[in-house]
Amino acid sequence: TLVVSAPVPDLDILQVEMLGAVARLTGRADRPDSGILSLEVDWGDGMTENLTPGDLLVNHIYTQPGTYDIKLSAIMFPSGASNVRHISVTAE
Repeated sequence: TLVVSAPVPDLDILQVEMLGAVARLTGRADRPDSGILSLEVDWGDGMTENLTPGDLLVNHIYTQPGTYDIKLSAIMFPSGASNVRHISVTAE
């Protein structure tokens, strides 16, 4: 039996840098061999954002200081393979 697994979105290439209360998400979110169908960021403070795959530079401002869990979710096309990455950040 031959089992072929679909590639999953590589979310490790995305970086989050904290600048006080601002989270800056940068990187490239796509794969030339299959492409990401959707990319969603849950900023951990009740706000979510759907992003367009490709080169990313997205800022999010936290209104309260504290530690937040950012959740990045991506789904590949046409396979439907998905990947989730969590990044913990502290806003000042």
